Amino acid sequence: MDQNIQKALWLGVGVMMFIAIVSTGLFLFNKGKNLADASGEHLDSMSEQLASIQYEKFDNMVVTGGDVLNAIKQHKPKSGSFIIEVHTNHPSSTQYISSGTISSNVLSGSLSEKTKAAMDEDLQQSKDVDASEYINPQGSFMTQLVYDKNDVVKGIVAKQQ
Repeated sequence: MDQNIQKALWLGVGVMMFIAIVSTGLFLFNKGKNLADASGEHLDSMSEQLASIQYEKFDNMVVTGGDVLNAIKQHKPKSGSFIIEVHTNHPSSTQYISSGTISSNVLSGSLSEKTKAAMDEDLQQSKDVDASEYINPQGSFMTQLVYDKNDVVKGIVAKQQ
């Protein structure tokens, strides 16, 4: 009989230890979940800031023609989702990477893709000194960002000064 009481006590102690361990585990899990949620929100905020930093240089700033050419080359793979419109001292303007309608630095409608051949031809014309699309690498260009209706950066407008 003494052994039965001893077994019951050990069983009770075991159950209490199990409950304590499970409770501690649940407490730590909830703390870790809150920490992970806060870290996830912080990472989202940082990724938004990093995404906007690449366009900061072109937000109402004066840049060189070389910077404009580099931006065209950098965003070339984004055909159909990004546009760069360059106004040189000639009366016309040229749209690079995509085609679309820009009104007051807001994209009206959607962008249409340009073929790789068309983008390459535009880029060649931008380097041809005799072409009206020529972008002088040492020239000064006032740049502004183009946004869509959701305030997402969709392009850059560069006007030669």
